[in-house]
Amino acid sequence: MMKIDENSYELIVSITRNCRLNIRNISRELGVNYVTIKKKISRLLSNGLFSIKPMIPAKLAGLTAGLVRVKNPPYWLFRFLSNCNRVLAYINMEGETVFLIYGRDKQEVVDLINRIMECNDELLEFTIEFGKLPLTQLIPIKNIEQDNGICNSYCNCGFCIIGNGYIKGKK
Repeated sequence: MMKIDENSYELIVSITRNCRLNIRNISRELGVNYVTIKKKISRLLSNGLFSIKPMIPAKLAGLTAGLVRVKNPPYWLFRFLSNCNRVLAYINMEGETVFLIYGRDKQEVVDLINRIMECNDELLEFTIEFGKLPLTQLIPIKNIEQDNGICNSYCNCGFCIIGNGYIKGKK
């Protein structure tokens, strides 16, 4: 595991406290040169030690959650789960993948899962348990590289929250 130095840690803490601070204010707060702060942020980003992602409230995207367990998952599923804006988290275990997915209601969650499973010819065995996300939950947008609002994920399921009007309020 990579470690970060004390200055990088202080920089991340400063940004976490107030992500709207500009680099000039951060340099004043930390007593470090503006150019040094800018280079450090670039280095942290390029080394994958820091990430800047847009987030939206769950109440905008959907509060219904499904905990899905897939037996003997195929390799393509991992790539899909890591890029899908509808997947909050996933974990691979021996012979099983578990992921947390969300939507506006149970039917939307089920439709999304069915669409994911249709992306390949393999018949996948899965179970699902439903619950609700907290009103304060923020949803990270992982896949923002879209072509004309079409998700570039593995199966292009059509449920992407950016490309189908969820953010614009059309749906």
